Amino acid sequence: LKMQEELTGTERKVAYSRQFYNDSVLQYDNALGVFPSNIIAGMFSFQSKPYFEAPAADRDAVKVKF
Repeated sequence: LKMQEELTGTERKVAYSRQFYNDSVLQYDNALGVFPSNIIAGMFSFQSKPYFEAPAADRDAVKVKF
């Protein structure tokens, strides 16, 4: 049961980190399109960043064998 709780906690941390990253990318991309930061972004060639998306095969639940 303890291991199951640890795996669940780890999965939640990964999900939180993924969401935090995607929220940060959204804020960054929005800043690229708003005056005056869009002028600075153009001068220094800042570009949009991709969102994190895990492949479908990696989204499956982890299988633990002993």
